Amino acid sequence: MTENLVVDPALLTTSSTVFRQAGAQLAALGADAPLTGAAAAVPQLQTGAACHAAGTAVAADTAALAESVQSYADNLSAAATRYTDQDAAAAQALTP
Repeated sequence: MTENLVVDPALLTTSSTVFRQAGAQLAALGADAPLTGAAAAVPQLQTGAACHAAGTAVAADTAALAESVQSYADNLSAAATRYTDQDAAAAQALTP
């Protein structure tokens, strides 16, 4: 016997909000700042170039992660809306 799927649109909406906030925090994290700051301090050394390259990579990866988290939040929100709309339409169809 299979179990029924139960969806809580309010919980999906709350989760969406939490992920959206996390995405915004990731975007504002500035994880690359220590590396780019170190690179600026020693531009003439190979260490400076390595720090600059690492800082650039960290910035790109952090931005990509923040974008992915925001996209996930959007998907959760869209799912909540779809479930709510489908429930309303089903209820309307059953109402005489």
